[in-house]
Amino acid sequence: MSAPTVTPYAHPAHSRSRSGAGPLRLWRTLAACVSAAGLAGAPAQAQDHPRSPSVAQPELDRIGRTIVREGCRKPLSFKRERVVSPGGGLDAVYNTECPGFTFATFAPRVGPASKARPMELKVSAAHPRVPADLGVGATAESVRSKLGLPYETRGEQLVYSLASDRPEEDSLTFEVQGGVVKSLVWSWETD
Repeated sequence: MSAPTVTPYAHPAHSRSRSGAGPLRLWRTLAACVSAAGLAGAPAQAQDHPRSPSVAQPELDRIGRTIVREGCRKPLSFKRERVVSPGGGLDAVYNTECPGFTFATFAPRVGPASKARPMELKVSAAHPRVPADLGVGATAESVRSKLGLPYETRGEQLVYSLASDRPEEDSLTFEVQGGVVKSLVWSWETD
């Protein structure tokens, strides 16, 4: 049996760059022009504050956490990695691959939160817990019409905040190609 891999801890959410005041000001200007032209079709809350998460996100957060908690009967692969925590201790990240989805859980070595908790989930096929109009194969337009404006966009990707009290830490990204959702990626902050 080989020794577990040890890597420095870095959460995927930390590598994201956030837009500054310039793009936000541009968005507000564009929103005002669209509204004045009578072309606005986004929900009122998204127009009032482009960074406020839709009310649907808490349910999507629960769906993602449930998929991780339930896992699958026969994982295709399972891997444990030791990671160096910011405090210098060794924590663990468990990566599990199931048919149609993969997920990672984080387990700190010590402390009151030493139980494994979700870190990331990627669903790349239809899943019974994910509504069809938001799942793999849905259109980006369907996602926008159901959830409103995304918190952030990266190319065709639509990023929605999962929690209003943690808008930049917990997110759901709809990976879109050619206007169609190819996968959904939940990301939860573990610090």
